[in-house]
Amino acid sequence: MHKVKIQYLSRKDINENAWNHVVRHSPFNRVYAYTWFLDAMSDWAWTGIVIGNYDAIFPVLIKKKLLLSYITTPPLCQQLGLFMMDEDNTVLYLDTIQKSFKLYLKTEVTLHIGSSLQSHCTIRTNHILPLDAPYEILKKGYNRNTTRNLNTANQVETKIKHIHEVKAFLDFAMDHEPSGSIKHIYTQLHHLISHTLIHRNGYILAVYHAGQPEAMAYYIEDQERIYFLICASTEKGKELKLMYVLIDHLIKTYADTSKIFDFTGSNMPSIARRNLGFGAIAEAYYFLKMKIFD
Repeated sequence: MHKVKIQYLSRKDINENAWNHVVRHSPFNRVYAYTWFLDAMSDWAWTGIVIGNYDAIFPVLIKKKLLLSYITTPPLCQQLGLFMMDEDNTVLYLDTIQKSFKLYLKTEVTLHIGSSLQSHCTIRTNHILPLDAPYEILKKGYNRNTTRNLNTANQVETKIKHIHEVKAFLDFAMDHEPSGSIKHIYTQLHHLISHTLIHRNGYILAVYHAGQPEAMAYYIEDQERIYFLICASTEKGKELKLMYVLIDHLIKTYADTSKIFDFTGSNMPSIARRNLGFGAIAEAYYFLKMKIFD
Protein backbone atom coordinates (compact mmCIF):
# COMPACT_ATOMS: atom_id res chain seq x y z
CA MET A 1 0.00 0.00 0.00
CA HIS A 2 1.57 3.25 -1.10
CA LYS A 3 1.97 6.27 1.12
CA VAL A 4 -0.47 9.09 0.51
CA LYS A 5 0.66 12.70 0.46
CA ILE A 6 -1.95 15.27 1.44
CA GLN A 7 -1.95 19.05 1.42
CA TYR A 8 -3.89 21.47 3.59
CA LEU A 9 -4.59 24.37 1.23
CA SER A 10 -5.98 27.74 2.27
CA ARG A 11 -8.96 29.04 0.33
CA LYS A 12 -6.87 31.35 -1.85
CA ASP A 13 -4.75 28.41 -3.03
CA ILE A 14 -7.69 26.20 -4.02
CA ASN A 15 -8.20 25.55 -7.73
CA GLU A 16 -11.90 26.33 -7.76
CA ASN A 17 -12.72 24.62 -11.06
CA ALA A 18 -10.84 21.46 -10.15
CA TRP A 19 -12.43 21.33 -6.68
CA ASN A 20 -15.99 21.78 -7.91
CA HIS A 21 -15.45 19.26 -10.71
CA VAL A 22 -14.58 16.59 -8.14
CA VAL A 23 -17.64 17.41 -6.02
CA ARG A 24 -19.96 17.38 -9.04
CA HIS A 25 -18.78 13.97 -10.22
CA SER A 26 -18.46 12.33 -6.84
CA PRO A 27 -20.91 9.48 -6.09
CA PHE A 28 -21.77 11.44 -2.96
CA ASN A 29 -22.22 14.85 -4.53
CA ARG A 30 -23.56 17.27 -1.92
CA VAL A 31 -24.21 21.00 -2.32
CA TYR A 32 -22.41 21.76 0.96
CA ALA A 33 -18.99 20.94 -0.52
CA TYR A 34 -19.00 23.40 -3.43
CA THR A 35 -16.65 26.35 -3.06
CA TRP A 36 -19.45 28.94 -3.18
CA PHE A 37 -21.37 27.23 -0.36
CA LEU A 38 -18.27 26.88 1.81
CA ASP A 39 -17.23 30.46 1.04
CA ALA A 40 -20.53 31.88 2.22
CA MET A 41 -20.86 29.77 5.36
CA SER A 42 -17.25 30.16 6.52
CA ASP A 43 -16.62 33.78 5.50
CA TRP A 44 -14.16 32.48 2.88
CA ALA A 45 -12.01 30.98 5.69
CA TRP A 46 -12.26 27.24 5.01
CA THR A 47 -9.35 24.94 4.23
CA GLY A 48 -9.21 22.22 1.59
CA ILE A 49 -7.45 18.92 2.16
CA VAL A 50 -6.26 17.89 -1.29
CA ILE A 51 -4.78 14.53 -2.27
CA GLY A 52 -2.64 14.35 -5.41
CA ASN A 53 -3.77 16.46 -8.34
CA TYR A 54 -7.29 16.79 -6.93
CA ASP A 55 -7.67 13.02 -6.89
CA ALA A 56 -9.61 13.49 -3.68
CA ILE A 57 -10.68 16.46 -1.56
CA PHE A 58 -11.99 17.01 1.96
CA PRO A 59 -13.17 20.47 3.17
CA VAL A 60 -12.66 21.58 6.78
CA LEU A 61 -12.84 24.75 8.81
CA ILE A 62 -9.81 25.32 11.04
CA LYS A 63 -10.20 27.66 14.01
CA LYS A 64 -8.07 28.54 17.03
CA LYS A 65 -8.74 28.36 20.76
CA LEU A 66 -6.05 29.64 23.13
CA LEU A 67 -3.58 29.56 20.22
CA LEU A 68 -4.36 25.88 19.58
CA SER A 69 -5.93 24.88 16.27
CA TYR A 70 -9.02 22.71 15.99
CA ILE A 71 -11.16 21.46 13.12
CA THR A 72 -14.88 22.02 12.83
CA THR A 73 -17.66 22.14 10.23
CA PRO A 74 -19.04 25.41 8.79
CA PRO A 75 -22.66 26.13 9.77
CA LEU A 76 -25.41 24.49 7.71
CA CYS A 77 -22.96 22.03 6.12
CA GLN A 78 -24.72 18.82 7.06
CA GLN A 79 -22.67 16.38 4.99
CA LEU A 80 -19.04 17.03 4.09
CA GLY A 81 -16.23 14.47 4.07
CA LEU A 82 -14.20 12.85 1.30
CA PHE A 83 -15.13 13.59 -2.30
CA MET A 84 -13.50 11.75 -5.19
CA MET A 85 -14.46 10.40 -8.59
CA ASP A 86 -12.64 7.06 -8.27
CA GLU A 87 -13.52 5.23 -5.05
CA ASP A 88 -10.72 2.63 -5.25
CA ASN A 89 -8.57 4.31 -2.60
CA THR A 90 -11.32 5.54 -0.28
CA VAL A 91 -10.19 3.61 2.81
CA LEU A 92 -6.54 4.58 2.35
CA TYR A 93 -7.35 8.26 1.86
CA LEU A 94 -9.73 8.41 4.82
CA ASP A 95 -7.19 6.69 7.07
CA THR A 96 -4.49 9.16 6.06
CA ILE A 97 -6.75 12.16 6.63
CA GLN A 98 -7.91 10.90 10.02
CA LYS A 99 -4.30 10.44 11.14
CA SER A 100 -3.63 14.07 10.19
CA PHE A 101 -6.49 15.16 12.45
CA LYS A 102 -4.54 13.89 15.47
CA LEU A 103 -2.36 16.99 15.29
CA TYR A 104 -5.32 19.22 16.17
CA LEU A 105 -6.75 20.00 19.59
CA LYS A 106 -10.04 18.45 18.53
CA THR A 107 -11.94 17.55 15.38
CA GLU A 108 -15.71 17.74 14.98
CA VAL A 109 -16.94 17.30 11.41
CA THR A 110 -20.02 15.96 9.65
CA LEU A 111 -19.51 13.31 6.99
CA HIS A 112 -21.63 11.94 4.18
CA ILE A 113 -22.41 8.21 4.19
CA GLY A 114 -19.42 7.40 1.97
CA SER A 115 -16.91 8.91 4.42
CA SER A 116 -17.32 6.61 7.40
CA LEU A 117 -14.11 6.49 9.37
CA GLN A 118 -13.15 3.42 11.37
CA SER A 119 -13.40 5.09 14.76
CA HIS A 120 -14.84 8.10 16.59
CA CYS A 121 -17.92 8.26 14.33
CA THR A 122 -21.56 8.29 15.40
CA ILE A 123 -24.54 7.95 13.09
CA ARG A 124 -26.97 10.81 12.49
CA THR A 125 -30.17 10.77 10.49
CA ASN A 126 -31.28 12.80 7.51
CA HIS A 127 -34.60 12.37 5.71
CA ILE A 128 -35.09 12.21 1.96
CA LEU A 129 -38.01 11.66 -0.40
CA PRO A 130 -37.34 10.38 -3.94
CA LEU A 131 -39.53 12.35 -6.34
CA ASP A 132 -39.49 9.77 -9.13
CA ALA A 133 -43.25 9.23 -9.19
CA PRO A 134 -46.30 11.33 -10.12
CA TYR A 135 -47.66 13.60 -7.40
CA GLU A 136 -50.79 11.50 -6.85
CA ILE A 137 -48.60 8.48 -6.08
CA LEU A 138 -46.33 10.46 -3.77
CA LYS A 139 -49.36 11.89 -1.97
CA LYS A 140 -50.56 8.38 -1.19
CA GLY A 141 -47.37 8.00 0.85
CA TYR A 142 -48.42 10.79 3.24
CA ASN A 143 -49.50 9.46 6.61
CA ARG A 144 -52.85 10.17 8.25
CA ASN A 145 -51.60 13.08 10.34
CA THR A 146 -50.03 14.85 7.35
CA THR A 147 -53.20 14.42 5.31
CA ARG A 148 -55.26 15.79 8.19
CA ASN A 149 -52.96 18.81 8.54
CA LEU A 150 -53.19 19.54 4.82
CA ASN A 151 -56.98 19.31 4.98
CA THR A 152 -56.95 21.80 7.85
CA ALA A 153 -54.70 24.19 5.92
CA ASN A 154 -56.76 23.94 2.75
CA GLN A 155 -59.86 25.20 4.56
CA VAL A 156 -58.42 28.72 4.52
CA GLU A 157 -57.42 30.85 1.54
CA THR A 158 -53.69 30.96 0.95
CA LYS A 159 -51.33 32.21 -1.72
CA ILE A 160 -47.89 30.77 -2.40
CA LYS A 161 -45.26 32.83 -4.13
CA HIS A 162 -41.51 33.28 -4.49
CA ILE A 163 -39.97 36.34 -2.89
CA HIS A 164 -36.57 37.93 -3.49
CA GLU A 165 -35.97 40.09 -0.43
CA VAL A 166 -33.20 38.32 1.47
CA LYS A 167 -33.33 40.57 4.52
CA ALA A 168 -37.11 40.21 4.81
CA PHE A 169 -36.79 36.43 4.77
CA LEU A 170 -33.93 36.32 7.29
CA ASP A 171 -35.70 38.71 9.64
CA PHE A 172 -38.83 36.56 9.40
CA ALA A 173 -36.82 33.40 10.07
CA MET A 174 -34.96 35.00 12.96
CA ASP A 175 -38.25 36.06 14.56
CA HIS A 176 -40.01 32.73 14.12
CA GLU A 177 -37.40 29.95 13.90
CA PRO A 178 -37.53 28.35 17.38
CA SER A 179 -33.88 27.33 17.78
CA GLY A 180 -32.62 30.92 17.59
CA SER A 181 -29.71 29.83 15.41
CA ILE A 182 -30.39 32.28 12.58
CA LYS A 183 -29.07 35.32 14.44
CA HIS A 184 -25.68 33.66 14.93
CA ILE A 185 -25.15 33.06 11.20
CA TYR A 186 -27.21 35.91 9.77
CA THR A 187 -24.38 37.40 7.70
CA GLN A 188 -23.28 34.04 6.30
CA LEU A 189 -26.83 33.15 5.34
CA HIS A 190 -27.26 36.52 3.65
CA HIS A 191 -24.19 35.77 1.50
CA LEU A 192 -25.42 32.28 0.66
CA ILE A 193 -29.00 33.21 -0.18
CA SER A 194 -27.97 36.27 -2.20
CA HIS A 195 -25.49 34.17 -4.21
CA THR A 196 -28.06 31.50 -5.04
CA LEU A 197 -30.80 33.98 -5.92
CA ILE A 198 -28.43 35.64 -8.38
CA HIS A 199 -27.42 32.29 -9.87
CA ARG A 200 -31.01 31.02 -9.83
CA ASN A 201 -30.35 27.85 -7.92
CA GLY A 202 -31.77 29.08 -4.61
CA TYR A 203 -35.31 30.17 -3.86
CA ILE A 204 -37.41 31.69 -1.07
CA LEU A 205 -40.99 30.50 -0.93
CA ALA A 206 -43.70 32.13 1.20
CA VAL A 207 -47.25 31.16 2.11
CA TYR A 208 -49.56 34.16 2.56
CA HIS A 209 -52.84 34.22 4.46
CA ALA A 210 -54.98 37.36 4.66
CA GLY A 211 -52.23 39.28 2.91
CA GLN A 212 -49.51 38.37 5.43
CA PRO A 213 -46.64 35.89 5.13
CA GLU A 214 -47.24 33.16 7.70
CA ALA A 215 -44.72 30.51 6.59
CA MET A 216 -41.47 30.76 4.63
CA ALA A 217 -38.72 28.46 3.46
CA TYR A 218 -35.41 28.71 1.63
CA TYR A 219 -34.22 25.86 -0.57
CA ILE A 220 -31.47 25.13 -3.07
CA GLU A 221 -31.94 23.07 -6.21
CA ASP A 222 -29.10 21.23 -7.93
CA GLN A 223 -28.97 18.48 -10.53
CA GLU A 224 -29.90 15.79 -8.03
CA ARG A 225 -31.58 17.26 -4.96
CA ILE A 226 -33.89 19.87 -3.52
CA TYR A 227 -32.26 20.98 -0.24
CA PHE A 228 -34.91 22.26 2.18
CA LEU A 229 -32.49 24.33 4.25
CA ILE A 230 -34.37 26.86 6.39
CA CYS A 231 -38.03 27.19 7.28
CA ALA A 232 -40.12 29.11 9.81
CA SER A 233 -43.76 29.80 10.60
CA THR A 234 -45.59 32.40 12.63
CA GLU A 235 -47.93 31.25 15.39
CA LYS A 236 -50.81 31.71 12.96
CA GLY A 237 -48.91 29.70 10.37
CA LYS A 238 -48.40 26.88 12.85
CA GLU A 239 -52.06 26.96 13.85
CA LEU A 240 -53.14 26.73 10.20
CA LYS A 241 -50.47 24.09 9.38
CA LEU A 242 -49.13 26.24 6.53
CA MET A 243 -45.66 24.66 6.48
CA TYR A 244 -47.40 21.48 5.36
CA VAL A 245 -48.87 23.45 2.45
CA LEU A 246 -45.44 24.77 1.52
CA ILE A 247 -43.74 21.35 1.58
CA ASP A 248 -46.63 19.76 -0.30
CA HIS A 249 -46.35 22.50 -2.93
CA LEU A 250 -42.66 21.71 -3.47
CA ILE A 251 -43.30 17.99 -3.69
CA LYS A 252 -46.01 18.64 -6.28
CA THR A 253 -43.74 21.01 -8.21
CA TYR A 254 -40.89 18.53 -8.50
CA ALA A 255 -42.92 15.30 -8.64
CA ASP A 256 -42.13 12.80 -11.40
CA THR A 257 -38.54 13.98 -11.76
CA SER A 258 -35.27 12.24 -10.95
CA LYS A 259 -34.62 14.60 -8.03
CA ILE A 260 -34.60 13.85 -4.31
CA PHE A 261 -36.33 16.09 -1.79
CA ASP A 262 -33.72 16.46 0.96
CA PHE A 263 -35.28 17.61 4.23
CA THR A 264 -31.74 18.26 5.59
CA GLY A 265 -32.64 16.67 8.92
CA SER A 266 -33.60 16.11 11.46
CA ASN A 267 -32.48 14.56 14.71
CA MET A 268 -35.21 16.59 16.45
CA PRO A 269 -38.18 14.24 17.09
CA SER A 270 -40.90 16.72 16.12
CA ILE A 271 -39.24 17.62 12.82
CA ALA A 272 -38.46 13.97 12.13
CA ARG A 273 -42.15 13.08 12.57
CA ARG A 274 -43.13 15.84 10.14
CA ASN A 275 -40.63 14.65 7.54
CA LEU A 276 -41.61 11.00 7.86
CA GLY A 277 -45.25 12.02 7.57
CA PHE A 278 -44.60 13.04 3.96
CA GLY A 279 -43.28 9.57 3.20
CA ALA A 280 -39.61 10.43 3.72
CA ILE A 281 -37.09 7.69 4.40
CA ALA A 282 -34.02 7.77 6.62
CA GLU A 283 -30.57 8.49 5.19
CA ALA A 284 -27.58 8.04 7.47
CA TYR A 285 -24.63 10.37 7.75
CA TYR A 286 -21.85 10.58 10.33
CA PHE A 287 -20.46 12.89 12.95
CA LEU A 288 -16.74 12.53 13.68
CA LYS A 289 -15.56 13.69 17.09
CA MET A 290 -11.99 13.15 18.24
CA LYS A 291 -9.37 14.88 20.34
CA ILE A 292 -5.63 15.35 20.00
CA PHE A 293 -3.71 12.06 20.17
CA ASP A 294 -6.93 9.97 19.97
